[in-house]
Amino acid sequence: MIEGYLPLLARLYPTPRRTIEVLRGIRDKLAPLLEPGGFPEGRAIALTMEEVWALDIAVQGFSVAVRRRIAPSNERDGVIAELNKLHVYCERLLSAGRT
Repeated sequence: MIEGYLPLLARLYPTPRRTIEVLRGIRDKLAPLLEPGGFPEGRAIALTMEEVWALDIAVQGFSVAVRRRIAPSNERDGVIAELNKLHVYCERLLSAGRT
């Protein structure tokens, strides 16, 4: 998802350089965990609040891109639903961090 969203961010003006930098850092944290079947379930990585914020922006933006570019299907709707769950989780973390 991050890999797919980075090119979309790079096209914006002004380019959100800090967000791109933070997302690349998250990608670098995740890359060593990737296995042939995907990421191991239940594996946790530590993220800063800035990283959670950037991840949430990427989740929302990628979800919009999927809606616009992928024809409706059960698979597409499932991906969008999972992205929404991640967005809600990020929002909770960000809200908890503000208190």
